[in-house]
Formats: sequence, structure tokens, C-alpha cells
Amino acid sequence: MVGLVSRLVTSGQKCEHRRVSARSLGLLTFHLGAVAIFAVACGGDQRAPNPPAITSAASSAAPPPRDTDSAYRLVVASAACWLGGLWVDAEGESGASERRAGTARRCAEVVRAVSGEDDPSKVEALRVLDPPITDALVVKVKERARADGKSDSDTLALENFATAVVSASREATMARRVATKIRADIEKLKTDKEKAQARDRDAERLSADEASAVPSLRASAGLERLLDASAGDYARDAHAIGVMLALTRVRSGQDLPKHMKLYAVSPAYAAVFATKPPSLPEHARDRLKPGTWLAYVVRVAAACGHPVPDSAKTAKEKEALAWAGGLAGLADRLEADESQIKNPDLLEAVRGAVERLQARSKGLAP
Repeated sequence: MVGLVSRLVTSGQKCEHRRVSARSLGLLTFHLGAVAIFAVACGGDQRAPNPPAITSAASSAAPPPRDTDSAYRLVVASAACWLGGLWVDAEGESGASERRAGTARRCAEVVRAVSGEDDPSKVEALRVLDPPITDALVVKVKERARADGKSDSDTLALENFATAVVSASREATMARRVATKIRADIEKLKTDKEKAQARDRDAERLSADEASAVPSLRASAGLERLLDASAGDYARDAHAIGVMLALTRVRSGQDLPKHMKLYAVSPAYAAVFATKPPSLPEHARDRLKPGTWLAYVVRVAAACGHPVPDSAKTAKEKEALAWAGGLAGLADRLEADESQIKNPDLLEAVRGAVERLQARSKGLAP
């Protein structure tokens, strides 16, 4: 302002000043500044007030909101890695190579979050749920929960959530591998007749490898834990992931020998619909009572709200309708979770699964 105001000349008790062009300074600003300078020049005690500090937009901007859900997102991301095909379908990825690449990308993101590395060997270890990498994942979830500012109870809930996802995913992965191996052995047979006979064979005709695989098919403690409410505020997300993992267990039972189907699907149906499986022999190669499989799936369909109609007469019709009813029941459970799911990516995957289940159940009905 001093540069804009001309030199002040003091003479006796009078003070004069030269005018400053109004075009260089606003009249109001000039008036206030001139009064202060006159007071000093004329021997007054008053001092010009300090000008207000100029604050830049950058310094006055509010800091970005703190991330308070990074631990939760890491749990969901790990589930996306292990759900594989179900998640791939929701993302709209098609073609075997694109599907594999999509799953690998999601698994790599989890490895990067856990270890800070882009290590293909660790990505493969995560996909097969090796304990060293899954243990590190649970530890990282706990660390992130604390950094997110979660309470002790919420931190514990997220830790339980992560542990249950790991356990249930490990069970589902092992069951899927076993089922894939059995189906591959059947597909090696030369004729369709031989393949059909292999799928219908009795328990005593199971191979030693098939019989030894039964414990992997029957494991379900992790799935049961994931489906309960131990995840606190994230219970609905945990339940939805659990139902989707149960769906992978049910899908793995398709085209298996009937005896093996019971071992493959009964843990999933029992966990989701609370339907007690039939009495199964202690030894996998012991013979089942004829009709056990059909009676069981018909009972499951009724328990989940989609009973087989009385109009179905043949065993083939009843089995198809019962299988469709089970899939529709899984869709119902996922739909019930939708409104309370917190993660948008999980919500999209669930909606995609519901649509496919509903379409599939209608297509199976005779």
C-alpha cells in the first residue's frame, strides 16, 4: 500500500498527502490505509493493524478422509481370489485364458497387500492356500484393522472373519480338487455307456483313491463357522461368502458317482439349510441303502422352500427337480443377504450368482 500512496509531507500540526488514483486502489482500501499512515506520521500512538494472513486453498483444504475399512476390503479381496470362477462370472470375464488371468490378478493384489511384493510364487501359494501365506494374511488383516481405528471387538470380528474365510476356502478348494480328479478319471473312459456306468456304480466299486478322498469332501467346520454370526457387523458379508463357497461345493458334486455326491454336497446343504445328512457308512466303500441319494436331495429341496411337486413320477424327474430346488434355495439365501452387504464388489458378485442360480434352477426343471 505504501507503494501506492505518495510521500506524506509533515508541516507543523498539519499533514497532507497526495491523492492516489482510484484506478490503482479501491476507494475503501485507500481510505483505511491512509488513515493509519496519517496517525503515525502525525505523531499518534495508534498503529496500523497487521493485515489478515492469506491462506492458500491448498493449506485450508480438509485432509482426505482416513481409510477405515482397508482390513475389511482385504478379507473380501482374498475371498474373490479363492472363489475364482464365481467371481470371474460377476466381472463379466469370458474365455478360459481371460478367466484365469482375472483370478490371478485378484490373487496378486492380495499378495501385494500382504507382503508388498509382486511374487508369482507367492500368488500360487495363496491360490492353493498354503498356511504361511494365509497366516500372514490374517495377521495383516489384524494390523490393518488397528490402523483403521477399529475397536478391539471389531478387530477381533475382522480377524475371525478372515480366519473363517481361509478355513472355508481351503475346504472348498480341496473338495473341488478331489471332485475334479474323479470326473477326469471318468472322462478317460472310452464310451458314454462306460462313463454312465461309472457315475452310477455302487460304493464297493469305488477305487482306493476315490475312497481316500472322502474326508476332503466331508470337511465343513470352516464353512459352518463362516456362516454363523461371529463376524460382528460383517456377518452378512461373511454369510454371503459362505453361501457362495457352499455353492462351489454343490457344483463339485455334479457328475460324480451317486455315492460320492452325498459326500460332496451334504456338508454344504447341512451348513446352509440345517438339513441333517443321511446316515453314511464309516467306510466309504461300504454299500449304501438304495435310494438314499434321491431321498436326501428331495428332502433338501423341501427344507429350502422348493419342494419337488407330486406330479414328478420318475426318479430322474424327481432328482432334476430336487437339484433345481437346492440351487433356488441357495439363490434365496444370497438374496436375503443383499441389502446388508457392505462391499460393492461382493454385492455385484452376489447379484450375479443369484441371477445364474435362478436361471440354472429353471433350466434343470423338466
